[in-house]
Amino acid sequence: MKIGILTASRTDNNGTDLQAYAMQELFRAHGCDAELIDYRCPKLENSRRILHGFSIKALISVPYRVFDHISRERFRKSRFHRSKERYSANDMDLCGYDAIVVGSDQVWNPDLTGKDMGFFLPIETKSRKLSYAVSMGGADAEACDKELGIASLLKGFETVSLREESGAEAIRKLGVPARRDLDPLLMLPADRWRRFAEPSGAKKPYIAVYAVGSAYRAVKAAEPIAGELNARILLIGNPLRSVKGAKVKRFVSMRRWLGLIADAEAVVTDSYHCLSFCIAFGRPFVRMELEKASANRRLTDLIAAAGIKEAEPGKLTVYDAKETEERIAELRKESEAYIERIIGGTK
Repeated sequence: MKIGILTASRTDNNGTDLQAYAMQELFRAHGCDAELIDYRCPKLENSRRILHGFSIKALISVPYRVFDHISRERFRKSRFHRSKERYSANDMDLCGYDAIVVGSDQVWNPDLTGKDMGFFLPIETKSRKLSYAVSMGGADAEACDKELGIASLLKGFETVSLREESGAEAIRKLGVPARRDLDPLLMLPADRWRRFAEPSGAKKPYIAVYAVGSAYRAVKAAEPIAGELNARILLIGNPLRSVKGAKVKRFVSMRRWLGLIADAEAVVTDSYHCLSFCIAFGRPFVRMELEKASANRRLTDLIAAAGIKEAEPGKLTVYDAKETEERIAELRKESEAYIERIIGGTK
């Protein structure tokens, strides 16, 4: 069965690239001839630009963006099985796959994609339309339907699978049957990610901090934990100035990023994908909240799905890693069964 996977696969972002790779490997493991559709979403393409404006901040950021782009592009070229043809929303009907699977990541979040409706497959095609573990992020499904008519488009899918239970419930309220499935990052076993990861090489215990929002607030949250564990704080990223209390780890490759998460005593993060790897590796974590409240649902849904009792945001969450892995294994079986059904052609 030839499957085209429609997802974000061209952004210089660790989590986005790794979920695309995991989607590809997940369906190939089920015997499918699966490849990532080389789809060009204008807003996501814009995120790859090396220079954003001509401010001092933009110019100082150029070396970091160049490194990120070269590093991630090297990964994509070596690991991705891409379609030979490039597609946009206007010519997706020409791809010729037995099935198009949309997912994973926030490709149904119009704010993130610039309202690119291609991810909802508004096309007449002989290919079966399916989804797996798609996320709407913090988008309001009812508002999206009123503006963009997503319900009528999703009714054209054979099956609809979302990553978060809150997202699946929101879609069900639009009259579209939907289920929740495990993120592809967690569908691949942790030992596979460990083999891919580059060891941190750290000789002393450390708390890893990786923040999409305020790195300074995240470092502050890490300080009492570092004191309690007698560990230093490593801030992974490229802030334009030093951060008091933390050693900044700049120019971090994707493999080193994974290794720094896997080897940490604890991780402080507001990133969904970073939190996913914390759970995969059984690492204690501190969940930081993003400024936009609706964006935090992705993290709380993930924690709940893993069977971890939600701790207070900004505080250390310690859990039984064995119990969590058992819970993840159960979810993995359910999602494996779903994949077997959809590639077999049954709803």
